[in-house]
Amino acid sequence: MGDSGAGALPRITETRYFRNEHYEIPARMVADNPAVLSFRNCKACHRGAIEVVYNEHRVRIPGFDRGRIEWTQVALCVEADRDTG
Repeated sequence: MGDSGAGALPRITETRYFRNEHYEIPARMVADNPAVLSFRNCKACHRGAIEVVYNEHRVRIPGFDRGRIEWTQVALCVEADRDTG
């Protein structure tokens, strides 16, 4: 694999695919979460990240789930972000 001269590859968090897959997750559920801290910390929420398995059914956001993501909690965070932002 050589350098194509096109520059550095974008971070996964900067790709359209990543944004499309994570748009519904408020940043504060990640950045303000001491168990996660950043969207770059895939293994904090994606239980299969070590095996390169990113199945949405295996996602758990620490502090925001009871066996799986509670989308009502996500919706409440989104509404709270709208009210304050």
